[in-house]
Amino acid sequence: MEESSQVKSEDRSPAHSPNNCPTNTFERGALFAALPDIYLRLADDSTVLDVQLPEPDAFVLPATGLLGRRLVDCWPSHLTDPLQQALQQARQHCASTSLNYCLPTPRGDRYFESRFVPLGAHQFISITRDMTEQRAVERERQERTALLEFRLEIDRCLTIEQPIAPMLQQCAQVMVDSLQAAFARIWLLNDAEQMLELQASAGLYTHSDGPHGRVPVGAFKIGRIAASGHPHLSNDVLNDPNVGDRDWAAREGMVAFAGYPILLDRQVIGVAAMFARQPLSSLVLDELQLVTREIAFGITRQQNRLALEASEQALRHKAEALQTTLDRLQLAQKQLVQSEKMSSLGQLVAGVAHEINNPVNFIAGNLTHLRSAVTDLLELVAAYQAHYPQPHPELADLTETIELEFLRDDLPALFQSMRLGVDRIKDIVQSLRTFSRLDESNCQMVNLHEVIDSALLILSHRLKGCRPSIAVTRTYGDLPLVACYPGPLTQVFMNILSNAIDAIQEMDWTDRPTKPAIDLSTALKADRVLITISDNGPGMDEATQARIFDPFFTTKGLNRGTGLGMSISREIVVDKHCGRLNCQSRVGAGTVFGLDLPIELAAPSSSEQAIARQSSPVKETD
Repeated sequence: MEESSQVKSEDRSPAHSPNNCPTNTFERGALFAALPDIYLRLADDSTVLDVQLPEPDAFVLPATGLLGRRLVDCWPSHLTDPLQQALQQARQHCASTSLNYCLPTPRGDRYFESRFVPLGAHQFISITRDMTEQRAVERERQERTALLEFRLEIDRCLTIEQPIAPMLQQCAQVMVDSLQAAFARIWLLNDAEQMLELQASAGLYTHSDGPHGRVPVGAFKIGRIAASGHPHLSNDVLNDPNVGDRDWAAREGMVAFAGYPILLDRQVIGVAAMFARQPLSSLVLDELQLVTREIAFGITRQQNRLALEASEQALRHKAEALQTTLDRLQLAQKQLVQSEKMSSLGQLVAGVAHEINNPVNFIAGNLTHLRSAVTDLLELVAAYQAHYPQPHPELADLTETIELEFLRDDLPALFQSMRLGVDRIKDIVQSLRTFSRLDESNCQMVNLHEVIDSALLILSHRLKGCRPSIAVTRTYGDLPLVACYPGPLTQVFMNILSNAIDAIQEMDWTDRPTKPAIDLSTALKADRVLITISDNGPGMDEATQARIFDPFFTTKGLNRGTGLGMSISREIVVDKHCGRLNCQSRVGAGTVFGLDLPIELAAPSSSEQAIARQSSPVKETD
């Protein structure tokens, strides 16, 4: 029973002053006989002088029990002071004063509103209306509004895209906040283990461990709800045999319990339960049942969403893996083609070098003998001239015709020129033989300067073919023999030099103060060799630098480049030689490629390759 009272006073016009209060008994009696309210006429000390009840049991006492008694003596003691306060305010202000309170009646607790009006100097009229039905309607309306807000808040929690555990935790917290529950919990069923696993706990207890963290199906009241598939409801938990710890319930003031199975297609997937310190109305229980169904749908929706996201992510990973594999296959195909081309070119160059080497060796070997023979012949002619100073006229004419004196002076220079030509051909053949080692797979101790010179020799026709020709400056340091794969390394130098030549050829050098140039330098630093190849071409912007080592990226026109040269070069330097390859460039300031190679080559590990790749970024020059 709610025992509360509220006193309200209302000002009246002067017509209701004590001198103007109505006193006509006949009119008053006719008026109150027509009203459905409880009518009382009270003396100054609250003695009941007159009473009219619409129903015999409408009030706490029948009419005969009220007459001649003080109202303060008939009401519960907690209403004595509010009643006297209301009468005093009505008397002082000659104004209507209202009082709201609850009284026990033969029909149960009823809620009333009494209005006290001064009647003359020492009497009051009390008109009391039974507000129980109106109050019940209002409370039901408020409860339905609160439950609607509760439902909307649950729906909001269930529709947010988030993992299931946080979603259920929010739902449990809403049950506590909106339904004034002592605490609420939600379990999900582990079907394989037939175990209810606590997912959310809000209110008085928020921990997820303890004896109720994992509840076997059929154990405790929670497990029995899951086993039966039916809810368990109680507004008298102290006398509920399913409550295991009644001492705890009494100590915490628990009054009601509601536990519902979370059903999906008639299959139990979990349990939602709550304890409350006040009875739960039928409206609340009905709403809880509906909310439990929505939680089941929300769990399924989130599970489907998570499964869909996982599937999409797996498909994306597969697509990315397939794309990566395709890119690698394409790159491998291009590299195989490029390698085959270089291998074929190496075999062709090796064959040409071999074919040239034989006649050149023949010529070089016979030049010495030829020179000796010619020298002997010239000495013989000189002897003849000494012994026969007056030759036959025909011999004298022939001597003058062939310019014997000039031949005697020119033949040594002619032999020297032929020797220089043969030596030059030998150098070319040696460079061709060095270049032809592209398909050699063994690591060798090599003079890097010979490898660079070999690449320059192969490209010499392009260097001289530019207008104006490209000047090449070589600044070689004192390097030891370096362990490397000479063929692939030659390919690296050719790729870098070819790109430099292409870039220089794109520029107009007519009005420029400088001439096209490529500078090569080598230096020894500790146990590593530093090689720098720079040009004074147009340079590159940042976007181009960022992709210069990407496979299939090229700045050349259609059918002029595959976009694999620099990518293959980086793989040769980084993966095959455990070195570093970087590029520094600025638009209008040329480009500088730097190679950093170890003198002793060990088998590279995957981590070393990764470090080498990370330490070889494309950088902009200062």
